[in-house]
Amino acid sequence: MRLSGKSILTRFFLLAVFLWGTVITTSIASAEPAGGTILSITEDFGNMDTSISDADLGKLGISLGDSFDLTHKATTVSVHFGFTYSDVPEGEWVSFINETARLRIARNYENAAMTLEASIGDEITISPSSMK
Repeated sequence: MRLSGKSILTRFFLLAVFLWGTVITTSIASAEPAGGTILSITEDFGNMDTSISDADLGKLGISLGDSFDLTHKATTVSVHFGFTYSDVPEGEWVSFINETARLRIARNYENAAMTLEASIGDEITISPSSMK
C-alpha cells in the first residue's frame, strides 16, 4: 500500500498529537506554587508582565483554558489562562503568554495593577485554581 504525501503528513500529525497528549497527561504537576515578580506594567490598562514562563505554568499543570489563583500581597484572584483579552467578559481577569514568552496578567478593559495596588518589582505567586 502506497501512501500519499498528504496521508503521511496526516498520520505524522496524529501521532505527534497523541504523543504530546501522552506527555502532558502523564506529567505530574507540582504541589508547590510558582513565584515570580512583576517586570513591567503597561500605562494604558495596567497590564502586568511577569517573570513567570509557560514552563512554570506547565509544572503546575495549568493549561490553556484553565484558571489559576494569583496572589499579590494579601489579595488572591482567579485568573483565566487564555490567548487574549477577549477570552473573558469585561472586567474579568485574564492571562496569556506575551511576545517575550512571559506571563501577562490583565483585566479586560480594567486596570489590573491598580486593582491589586501592584508595582514593578512586586512578588506574586500563582497556583492551580481552588475553583476547579
